[in-house]
Amino acid sequence: MAGETFLSALWDPLAGLKCRPACMVTADLTGDGEHSLVIGETDGRIRVFRGVVCVYETVLKGEGTAPPLTPAALTCLTPVVGNEPLVVVLQGNTLTMLAMRRSQLDIVGKMVIPSMPVSPREADTFDKVLSGSLSVADCATELILMRDDHIPLSPFAQRFLALPPPPHGSVAPRPAEPGQQADPHPPNRARLLDYLSEGDLSESCVAGTCLATIRSSDNEGDDIRRLLVGTESGQVLLLDPTLGSVSASYSLTGVPVSMAVEGTFGAGWRATVLCRDGIIHSIRDGTVSRNTINLETAAVGAVRIASSIAVATLTGDLILFTPRGRREALYRLGATPTCLCPVHVTSGKGFNGLAVGLSNGTVRFYTSSGPTYLHTLPSNPLSVLFTPYGREERCLITHTEGGGLSILILHRHANLGKRERSDTRPVEHNHPILIPAAEVGSGETLADHVRFLSARASLRNEVLKQRIGLAKTALGSSTPGGGKDRDGAFKLHVSAVLKGLGPRFKLVVTVRNIGTELAAGVPVLFVSEVHEPSDPHILLPSIPAGKEHTFSVWLDPPHSGYLPSHVMRVVLCRVSGS
Repeated sequence: MAGETFLSALWDPLAGLKCRPACMVTADLTGDGEHSLVIGETDGRIRVFRGVVCVYETVLKGEGTAPPLTPAALTCLTPVVGNEPLVVVLQGNTLTMLAMRRSQLDIVGKMVIPSMPVSPREADTFDKVLSGSLSVADCATELILMRDDHIPLSPFAQRFLALPPPPHGSVAPRPAEPGQQADPHPPNRARLLDYLSEGDLSESCVAGTCLATIRSSDNEGDDIRRLLVGTESGQVLLLDPTLGSVSASYSLTGVPVSMAVEGTFGAGWRATVLCRDGIIHSIRDGTVSRNTINLETAAVGAVRIASSIAVATLTGDLILFTPRGRREALYRLGATPTCLCPVHVTSGKGFNGLAVGLSNGTVRFYTSSGPTYLHTLPSNPLSVLFTPYGREERCLITHTEGGGLSILILHRHANLGKRERSDTRPVEHNHPILIPAAEVGSGETLADHVRFLSARASLRNEVLKQRIGLAKTALGSSTPGGGKDRDGAFKLHVSAVLKGLGPRFKLVVTVRNIGTELAAGVPVLFVSEVHEPSDPHILLPSIPAGKEHTFSVWLDPPHSGYLPSHVMRVVLCRVSGS
């Protein structure tokens, strides 16, 4: 299927990429109709790929001797009719505009985000760490707490948190000597503090967090765009067409970390803003909506598909909401999401959905109706784009673990919206579950009673260890394939929790369908050599894709006396043919 759907254009495991999902974009920088890939790396480098090679590389240095800041976001746009395409890089509180001229990126402009005083809490924290009354580790913890409390952090603090902690036993930070030059690439947080000056904690310091663009018209040949900038102060700034000043500012309750925009400026536009505190705001035609979406867990990102807002969470769920905040659907991803991007295909079969990169080395495509196509990568994806590249209009570009770069071209006759189906029936899954030892009755003698109490006391640790083992067993027993088992059928994930201290146990079993087909009529057997299940065999009801069914079974002891530790098996059987 992968060979029919995507054609491999490049797989370079040694590309050496180090970038965030928001720092990878494609654009026609030279006006010849061929799109280049622009990447902003964590060390401040900007790399341009054309075809399968890196054709240009530069480093955006900080002011004076300051080390380069890690780019928070990167985008490309044409702000004014007749202007050349610009690459906009957000670093700290500075927007840098670059243009491709004479085969290299030249800086054509800069804009500093309007400043505000550094918070007294942050200034006091750095004063304490420089005086030696606060450790570097405690300084980082305090900054993280400030960020969680929605206190804006300075670009220096952002750079500090982006660096690794100092090695154990390293010396404390020391004040910079007069005329001392800063290390452009400090190895850790302690060395960065060596170059902290009073000016870093004086004024100005509103770091940017994310970027987005708004189309200026519906004309297909007109790609003029306006720029939105999210900041650590909890504001979204709309810049004027010259990228030199702020046209409008929208205040939110949290710090924006990603934005998804649809519509055109002046003819109806909406920005979906995901904040760090798990609240999603909507800005519609310049007005912040009162309707918000409160997530129960941290989110990887949010995109728009059709009229829904799709959110991927760190708990392995993909949740679809209406613009008013009502939950429409929930799909279990089967792995932790690492990145996501919108996917729009207008030619051929057409497709309107999204792609989610998962920690099991796959990219899964979804529509508002559920999962569709699955693609397996050589390594876990960290960033994913579905965008024009080169002279191809439909490419899947992926940055993988280890710095690899994968470029795939969607086949012209491929149908991403077609659900994977198979007539093969599920294979039998055998899940061993260890039942701890137990005692029935306290006995008639004092010695028997003491032995009984001792067994019950030690049983608590056994049960706790067993529940941890159950999670590992359930995870390992799921068949590979991300939605399909090895025979090509639907995929079921089984988890179980053993409750009680004996001798009678309660087994709570959850069967989740993480495949793409309806699971119907799957028999489940409980096989035990000691305990007698209240229901030795049951028939599961129909479980749609992405849904789960939970049921419980009592495990009764057959007789009095000491019951040894033993294994009970939960068996999901193959459905017999008709």
